[in-house]
Amino acid sequence: MPYDDRLNTDVLLKAFSGLAAAGREFVSTPQLVDATGSSSPAVKRMLSRLVAEGKIEVTGKARATRYRLLTTDAPDAARNAATPLPATVTSAMVGPSWRAESLKLRQQLTLPLAARAPVTYRREFVDDYKPNETFLLPPNSPRN
Repeated sequence: MPYDDRLNTDVLLKAFSGLAAAGREFVSTPQLVDATGSSSPAVKRMLSRLVAEGKIEVTGKARATRYRLLTTDAPDAARNAATPLPATVTSAMVGPSWRAESLKLRQQLTLPLAARAPVTYRREFVDDYKPNETFLLPPNSPRN
């Protein structure tokens, strides 16, 4: 992918919108570098600016850092959504299309453990399981 030195916050917001539309609500810096065709330092500068403006949210630390677009109802975002995305962004969005249930589950799984609702299980259910003899799912359950 050719290097693009004209990165600005509008281009980065378009990349966020495109990646979110493709089912990637939380994105990493390398994903944004691929989507924009810009350098990592330039993307990080723009990310810092957008965080300071309150347009994106940061979660995680170091290599686990992810960013999420917060405001989509701003006039700039509406204008950006109406303009076609650059080819670099659309090429980064190639991937599976997710059902609404899957997207909802992915969103729940991205929450920190402390923010999730606790789930319990029956110990005998796990103890009674015998590999290759019993099954955890009923035989008629759908696979997708």
